[in-house]
Amino acid sequence: RTGVTAVLPRGRTSRGRDVWYDLERDAGVVGAPLRNNLDQDVGSLALRYSRDFLDRSVTAQSSRLLVIAAVAAVGMTVISILGTILLLRRSNRELTHLNAAMSDVTERSPDGRALDWARGQHPEFAAFSGAALAAYESIDAATADIRRLDEEGAE
Repeated sequence: RTGVTAVLPRGRTSRGRDVWYDLERDAGVVGAPLRNNLDQDVGSLALRYSRDFLDRSVTAQSSRLLVIAAVAAVGMTVISILGTILLLRRSNRELTHLNAAMSDVTERSPDGRALDWARGQHPEFAAFSGAALAAYESIDAATADIRRLDEEGAE
């Protein structure tokens, strides 16, 4: 229940202003001094409001703030995920091409399409793939020589 009281004793005051407030067991009270033309205090104007009303208002506002925070968190999560996808799209595409180029190297396909792309975009990878393909050729040649020597020794 709200009401106006003409004069109440001063409770706690806020800084820099003469506005005061007090919390009672069943009500809250907010007031301001009344001054005459000579800047003398002649009383106070106070507003008394129900503690139940205050508690319901705080509960309702807390619920609203919780919903707003949840919506903001979900929104920021979605924006973060979409932003990450957009920012990493080029890197993902490039890594996909490099993966295909590595497949060309492991399949010993020096004229593979992905390997041609990687050679044009990444000179370091071109040097690596060239060395890897040369190593494969050396291993194949060494394996063939070992087999040939093994067959000659068996005869």
